[in-house]
Amino acid sequence: MGLGVWLAIDRASALAAFGMAIATWIFAATIWELFTRARTWRGLLRQPRVSWGMTLAHCGIAIAIAGMTASSAWKVEDIRVMTPGETMEIAGYQFTLSNVGDVRGPNYAALRATFNVRRNGNAYTTLYPEKRIYDVGRQPTTEAAIRATFWGDLYAVIGDADGNGGYVTRIYFNPLVAWMWTGALIMVLGAGVSLSDRRYRRAATVDETAEAAA
Repeated sequence: MGLGVWLAIDRASALAAFGMAIATWIFAATIWELFTRARTWRGLLRQPRVSWGMTLAHCGIAIAIAGMTASSAWKVEDIRVMTPGETMEIAGYQFTLSNVGDVRGPNYAALRATFNVRRNGNAYTTLYPEKRIYDVGRQPTTEAAIRATFWGDLYAVIGDADGNGGYVTRIYFNPLVAWMWTGALIMVLGAGVSLSDRRYRRAATVDETAEAAA
């Protein structure tokens, strides 16, 4: 009943917690199964490659699920009008709009903003989002500035001027995006490790032969 009430009140948080619980369970169960099979540290070193491949693949699934859950459920976003010198905070990061000016590219003119980002009072990174107008077609485009980290991605976007010295800005933090791609790569690695085990290929050949004979 309590779960039903939680789902009714805050469906997004409940589903996010469920997704993270599944990811944690898959990861923990996979590691536990490996150690149960090995029994000792020496046995762990003697595990065949197909066993390590299976472990890597399942761990990759868990990591990917965690990344997808966090990036969809816990993204933090703020859209507001900022003037140069103004600071806003999002997800523990302080974004200061230092300046906004016109720049010229090879085939476009752009309005470029400079965001100095700090965390815990220390300089963290600098982002340079642009709003471009290309010479051909005069089509405006928005070029977001992105700082990707293992724990999440920072995005900064600069928009139109409000006519009073301010600019529309969009800042957001998308957590654990890198975990999705990391999990996928680990799954691919696990498949490669399994396929490199000759016993796996031999077993597959035996099964195919038995099927053909049948």
